[in-house]
Amino acid sequence: VKPVSGQRISELLNRVVRAKIDQFFAARFNTVLSQARKDRQERAKTHPAAMNEPLSIAFDSTSISTYSESIEDAEYGKAKANPELKQVNLTLACDQKSGEVLYAREYQGSINDVASFCGIFQDMKEVGFHVEDVEIVTDRGYKAAYNIQAQLDAGVKFVQGLRINEDCIKQKFDRHMRELRGNANYLPAWGYATLTLPREEDEIWQKRTKTGCETVRVHTHLYYSDDLALQAKKTLLTNVDDILESKKAGRQIRPEIWSKYGSCVANVGTKDKPDWVRNMKEINRRLQYAGCFAIRSNWRHNPIEALTVYRQGAKVEAQYRIFKNNIEGDRMKATQASYAGKLFVFVLATSLRSKMGTTLRSTAQAKNARVPSNSLDAVLMELAKVTIRRRGSSLCWTP
Repeated sequence: VKPVSGQRISELLNRVVRAKIDQFFAARFNTVLSQARKDRQERAKTHPAAMNEPLSIAFDSTSISTYSESIEDAEYGKAKANPELKQVNLTLACDQKSGEVLYAREYQGSINDVASFCGIFQDMKEVGFHVEDVEIVTDRGYKAAYNIQAQLDAGVKFVQGLRINEDCIKQKFDRHMRELRGNANYLPAWGYATLTLPREEDEIWQKRTKTGCETVRVHTHLYYSDDLALQAKKTLLTNVDDILESKKAGRQIRPEIWSKYGSCVANVGTKDKPDWVRNMKEINRRLQYAGCFAIRSNWRHNPIEALTVYRQGAKVEAQYRIFKNNIEGDRMKATQASYAGKLFVFVLATSLRSKMGTTLRSTAQAKNARVPSNSLDAVLMELAKVTIRRRGSSLCWTP
């Protein structure tokens, strides 16, 4: 491999346009979908229900900081790091089984997850994704009625995490909180209590078709964790007490802490002689649904099955860790003409590294072997010591 100049790299990246990227991902998706169909046909020989199992795809996005002034999509947004820099958002759709990236799309840095979904989902359909044969798994950041409607109209199966801020979800928890906090529905292996809601509590939606509308039932699964509830209580009250101590000592309180927890304290004294105490009304309101979690699905009727699929969404989060830490894609230097190509190369590198890790661990398990330090990096360092040479023009290689 010969070194390539920066100018030559830019010329190559400039040739990577959206149409070619979409063509690549459509081909990858069709390959993975074909294999998934073969696998389920094989499993259906012994487990007939496997024939209906969809290809499960996790959907998530992240922001990438950039110094570039020429990238049109670079805008200020809600950045977790480097808020002083503009950012570009990147969405990845990953195969839940292998973690492979099946679709990637960059877009404006000021657009949040919930607003981005419909446009990206429409792009996937137009590229040729057989969305009716997949199950899309999204976290709470994508929760919106119009996103659910878009998936129902397309015939997509979905599993969606929910924030506890919808009145209808709060009402369900209010009705069943005693059961969730009791012992009968607690599952030690999961650390959650859950229950199957009666059919009359299903949500009724209308799926729009060419000939009219069809009624669709959507299930809401409720979960409660004592550990998460205790953790939320400890975090909230620790910060509240820190604010009270700072107030009494006359110390400055950081703006971000006051913005988040300031309403949880109250001055019951006077302006000249303040007496700061816990605002229990606000604290109790915030902790009312602590430890509660909900999943909405039009396909997974069993709450444990839905939770299992939802937790597999961690694979796409692992892809972002690889992208930002191992591939060093957390901050981008590129121009408008080359940045899409550069992101594509980074996504390819992420997918390849993820595939290597998956193959490494499955091979080690099959051979009853141990992965050194349980780390792909450690294995790659060992492989770097080995050189292979080709024997003439044959396909034989010698270490």
